[in-house]
Amino acid sequence: MNYKDRIAELLDIYIERNKKLKDSYNENIMIVDLYEELIPLINSSYNDIIENKLRISLLLNAIYKNDIYSKFYEILIKVNINGDNSNYKEFISMIDKEYKKVSNKVAKQLKRIERSKDTVSSATRVKLAIKQNLPIIYSSYDISAVKRILDYFEIEGEISTKEVILFINEIELYNRRLLSEKGSDREKEITEAIYQQIPNMINAGGYELYPEIKISSDRKNSLDNFFNQIMNFIDSLEDEQVIPSIENYKKYDITDEEYKYIIINILNKYENDMIDYYNFIKNKECYASRKERLEVVEEYYKCLDKFLIIREYYNNLDEEITDIKEPIVNLEETRRLVYSSTMNGLKPKIVTDMKDVPFEYYEEVFELLDRFKKGNVSRDEFKQLQNNKNLKGITELRSDQIRIVLKHLKGDIYSVNGVFVKKDNNDITMYNTMSKRPLPDISTEEKLEHELLVAQYTEETLQKMVEEKSRKGSR
Repeated sequence: MNYKDRIAELLDIYIERNKKLKDSYNENIMIVDLYEELIPLINSSYNDIIENKLRISLLLNAIYKNDIYSKFYEILIKVNINGDNSNYKEFISMIDKEYKKVSNKVAKQLKRIERSKDTVSSATRVKLAIKQNLPIIYSSYDISAVKRILDYFEIEGEISTKEVILFINEIELYNRRLLSEKGSDREKEITEAIYQQIPNMINAGGYELYPEIKISSDRKNSLDNFFNQIMNFIDSLEDEQVIPSIENYKKYDITDEEYKYIIINILNKYENDMIDYYNFIKNKECYASRKERLEVVEEYYKCLDKFLIIREYYNNLDEEITDIKEPIVNLEETRRLVYSSTMNGLKPKIVTDMKDVPFEYYEEVFELLDRFKKGNVSRDEFKQLQNNKNLKGITELRSDQIRIVLKHLKGDIYSVNGVFVKKDNNDITMYNTMSKRPLPDISTEEKLEHELLVAQYTEETLQKMVEEKSRKGSR
């Protein structure tokens, strides 16, 4: 279901809920009328009550739709027999409280209906426009109304803040996208580029900073000064000037690793800035300010442009990843897996990675790991990689676009460092990132046992994720 269809569905729900509110209001108005006829009758004299008992019975039955009227006459009989009317007074008091309760509810419902009247009209107009692929005529007012409705559903917990932001982007650009379909190719291209800005930011998420290269402490101040100098001027450079300006620092007496240290710091600075902008956009209160939002989007994409240029340059500093001869490994042997994680095994990296893996690959990832453990993978599915010293000892399991990064620790034990889906130009970055992740400590039998328990927990978590995907897919 695309965003437009989902918005139309939410508007349908909102309209239907308001219809039910009106139905409830009308029903409660009728009940109030019945109470107002009933109360004078039951507050009259005993003889008048007996004389009007049929009407009273009908009123009680219409209000409560149960046998309360028979209980009322049981109380009356007792009053007649022993003259004690305390129970009768208590019954009258209960009726009066119920009447006031319904009256208050009616007053509140009327206020809600009056407040939402114009919003419901907007919802109806926008829903019809979306379903019939027509422009939103009263766009300024109706789009504001739709935003209020989306806020309502977020408060109710039916949609997430991320969805609210994506839906707002959809509805704000709805008319422009619709009109651009009849415009020139250039207009379509510009409109689509503007439309994609917010989804691209919101769906980026999952930023993972480059691990910092360790350098000697006596060199750190000098290298950090170089980094600060670059950051002071780099944002003002044209794209084609970025790399030559950074390369100027090669003339200083620095090693290759120290040069990489500077570049990684630049990349991480841009990533941290993008994370800040991303979090700003995710904050709905900040997002509500159109002026601030446009400024943040502009700054985010400036950062992204520079980041992508420098990242490509950094990746090309190393030789391109190539497959080498098949590793001397008996693939038919069973093996044990442990998992790279943080917080003493409480946050397995592969579980976090799976959030960026499309649902349709979940079962394939789980089965590939399971078959590797059981010694049931082919030579085509198990590859060793090299990229200078960066990927020393790194192997991978592969199937279709899935890549599971492994590191052989000892004997039959492999560390699972992460998983990703291969895309254009992302594999070098992902291999480099995952190859540098912390390895499980299996230096003693006790520590190995702990990591195997972590592995059991991780695999149970992965299995639950697969089962959850299956349940969603069968709905």
